[in-house]
Amino acid sequence: MNFLRTKLRPFSPRGDLLPVSPCIYAFARTLSRTRFPFSKKHNTSLKPLLGGNEPSEWVDHLSIKGSLAQQASGRDELELTSKPYRPNKQVKPRAPAQRSKTPPILHSNTRPRRPKSRPPPTPQAYLAHRETIKRRFPNGWAPPRTISREAMEALRTMHAQDPVRFRTPVLANKFKISPEAVSRILRSKWRPSPERTAQLIARDMLAKDKWIAGMHKKEQGAAEKSLQGRLDIQERMRGKDKLTMK
Repeated sequence: MNFLRTKLRPFSPRGDLLPVSPCIYAFARTLSRTRFPFSKKHNTSLKPLLGGNEPSEWVDHLSIKGSLAQQASGRDELELTSKPYRPNKQVKPRAPAQRSKTPPILHSNTRPRRPKSRPPPTPQAYLAHRETIKRRFPNGWAPPRTISREAMEALRTMHAQDPVRFRTPVLANKFKISPEAVSRILRSKWRPSPERTAQLIARDMLAKDKWIAGMHKKEQGAAEKSLQGRLDIQERMRGKDKLTMK
């Protein structure tokens, strides 16, 4: 392997020529072309130590080590970054949001908030409730009033349409049952079958037709009663009859 030889600097300990490997020469050449993130003062101090930028000039590896040792003392005060951090003065920090002290405006079409449902009872509360029911109803739960399946379905429909307006106390007062019964009906998952629903609809329509026919018959009887003794109206309605009108 051919060795490159460099000229020694005055501060070299010996005056003869030292062999230099190609790796050290390539490192010294790259180091001479690298821009150090130091100030101009440091660049001017390193320039005579690193030598020229041409590849034909010889560079002493001992001088490179010496220059790095001289700069090591001031390296703590220098930042090895290409660009220092500079805060952008144009961007203003965002001010914290302040809540308005005025209450929000409630429009007429705004629905009130739904009241929070009661939390689920604890085991101790459930046992206490059962003991209370047993003490109040020793013969078992037997409500004095029951409602039909149709009324239960109407109760569920009203509560589903507007839970805030049709609350449990309102429905209990409307259907004349206890609030506990309303809660049981709302929690139940029973629904009539399609055949049963069709039968209920047909029964409602038949009852409506009977009611209309009864109203017609009642009005007709009242009209006939009011027309008694008024022959002019009867003649105009029935026509002239020589046998009965003499």
